[in-house]
Amino acid sequence: MELKWLEDFISLARSGSFSRSATERHVTQPAFSRRIQALELWLGVALIDRSAYPTRLTPAGRQFREVAEETVRQLHAVRQGLQDGTGSGAGTISVAALHSPALTFFPRWFAAIQARTAALGSLGSHLLPDNFHNCMQAFVEGG
Repeated sequence: MELKWLEDFISLARSGSFSRSATERHVTQPAFSRRIQALELWLGVALIDRSAYPTRLTPAGRQFREVAEETVRQLHAVRQGLQDGTGSGAGTISVAALHSPALTFFPRWFAAIQARTAALGSLGSHLLPDNFHNCMQAFVEGG
């Protein structure tokens, strides 16, 4: 189960169009369709009636939509609350990068930044080494 699957499903439920939702979610239509299928496989039920246009939710899809929307809302609220309440997001550099730069460039770069800012206090870092698509998705979603 991935959070982006829930966000994809919510987008599709709202738009009724695989291609429109794929564009909104910054993925190709085939990739978007595979992610919806992965969610349906994980749940073990069909969520989308693909026989009509615009697509419609199945009864299970209508029931799951409420759960998906509330889950996404709660996760984003908790994330924001943790960052605001504990200050854990302050003084932290977050970077999403392809695997090669993450292994070669960023360790030295982070060390140099920490050395230059040591007088200002602790500086945290968060590095997400991943493929291009997931790095772009993290950027689009503010992660």
